[in-house]
Amino acid sequence: MPAADRVVFNGKFLSSDLTGVHRVAFELMRACHEVQTRLCVPGLNMEISVPGGEILPRWRATSTLDGFEIRRGITYGHLWEQVELPLCSRGQVLVNLCNLAPVLKRRSVTMIHDAHTFNVPSSYPLIFRAAYQAALPLIGQVHAEIVTVSEYSKSELIRNGIASADKITVIYNGVDHMLRFNTDVGIIRALGLGGLPYFVGLSSVQPHKNIKMIINAFRDRRLESVRCVLIGPDRREEFAREGILVPDNIVFSGILTDDQLRGLLENSTATLSPSTTEGFGLLPLEGMILGCPTIVAPCGSLPEVCGAAAIYAKPDDEEGWIAAIADLRDAPQHRTMYSALGVAQAQKFTWSRAARRLLDVCERIAYSPVSVGVAR
Repeated sequence: MPAADRVVFNGKFLSSDLTGVHRVAFELMRACHEVQTRLCVPGLNMEISVPGGEILPRWRATSTLDGFEIRRGITYGHLWEQVELPLCSRGQVLVNLCNLAPVLKRRSVTMIHDAHTFNVPSSYPLIFRAAYQAALPLIGQVHAEIVTVSEYSKSELIRNGIASADKITVIYNGVDHMLRFNTDVGIIRALGLGGLPYFVGLSSVQPHKNIKMIINAFRDRRLESVRCVLIGPDRREEFAREGILVPDNIVFSGILTDDQLRGLLENSTATLSPSTTEGFGLLPLEGMILGCPTIVAPCGSLPEVCGAAAIYAKPDDEEGWIAAIADLRDAPQHRTMYSALGVAQAQKFTWSRAARRLLDVCERIAYSPVSVGVAR
């Protein structure tokens, strides 16, 4: 069959609120456009296909989408994604960056970020994990190429039978988007931190995020003078419903703007990521590129992406976490050393590099023959 001349991005996420997966999708699309235009790299024409309805203001707040032709659908949700999207992208390369995709669209490049619904099913509602456990192996079998965000994630996709090794390309996330934002230090005053040393972690009750470890550590009297800011949608009440008593030196920020996140991270003593598994782990590297050290568990992709620039504590070693936190608080020379190491490590992960790899995959699929029998 003739080669495709156009890459169509699945823009379903543009009608949803920001998540880590959506951040990756947006930044990759943005970088692909820059690689194609500002850097004058030749390649395929690009457009974004979106379901019926409005693109949320958050995604419209930049001029990023102005560089794309946007094709609007007439249906919504799964009907749009599984029926209308493969029809309107027929004969073209469809790029899906948020795990799910039209199952029977063979000429697809689909990013599956991790195998968490298989490895840590208790972190997800029953219907959600059942849908992923059914869809991901089909996508891995039918789609032309699967991309994922770390060698660890690749190994887990293979181990769980989601895709074969020869179909998976690793494309690391970038983190240099943090340098594009302004620094809003007003969030520090708003949270009442008042010059106190503080650490930053994610606010999530998902068991694999292991935030209970951080909360337990901050109950210790040795950390009474230190604050921990948990960012994200889950609040004190959600942890209480899980039977987790949260001490007063844990502060919940809620969802932050990009500028607020930069301001918070730049002035933090360190970020904390005690996860028992991660597909990539954005928060540690987002902090590192701003000079904020990180303490992480040696689990999942975290050793792979953080390398020797992180401080490591086992996910079940509460005493180890307390000691690592206290050390960074009390030894500024250690923080300075890990700050420099972190910046150097994080600079390896750029969206431009990720976009070039993604476009290489798309070009290869565009000019490869595709079997008939499913949507092309």
